[in-house]
Amino acid sequence: WTLVWLPLGRISAHYEISHNEGWNAYLQQVVADGGRIYGQAPVYTYANYPMLSFHLIGLLGKLTHDVNVTGRWISLLSFVALAILSGLVAGRFTGSRRCALFSALSVVIFIGTMKADRIGMNDPHLLGMALIAFGFYAYVRDPESSLWLRLSAIAFVLGLFTKQTLLPFPLAVAIQ
Repeated sequence: WTLVWLPLGRISAHYEISHNEGWNAYLQQVVADGGRIYGQAPVYTYANYPMLSFHLIGLLGKLTHDVNVTGRWISLLSFVALAILSGLVAGRFTGSRRCALFSALSVVIFIGTMKADRIGMNDPHLLGMALIAFGFYAYVRDPESSLWLRLSAIAFVLGLFTKQTLLPFPLAVAIQ
């Protein structure tokens, strides 16, 4: 808990964690207000991330009336989902609950020590990673099931429409 205490404590803070938050919040608010981010060629600003996180957090931000805090909560929930899904994948490969727990804790420790600024930050990276992790879990859960393969493909597409740089896992699954 000591590794994620600061990120948890700043979720409702009224300041930017990084310059990325203001930029993301701006585009999310455009969506929340009914604007179109990709409706025309950019003039002064541009969106260099795909659209899913802007639309998801923008629409949820309409309910909460604060896109930045909504994005931070999505990031925190994605962090938790990423740890759980990593544990599920390791458990699936090894058949060991101990290995699954160790894997989940390793994700928490690694991100908590190396990239703690990402936890609870309004940025699409952890959301994209969680979607890709679910896609990989769906693939390894039952690679012979058409349902799980479809879920895997959908999760991979959603992950890539959240953060386009997360291509290695979908590519590896496609090659395999």
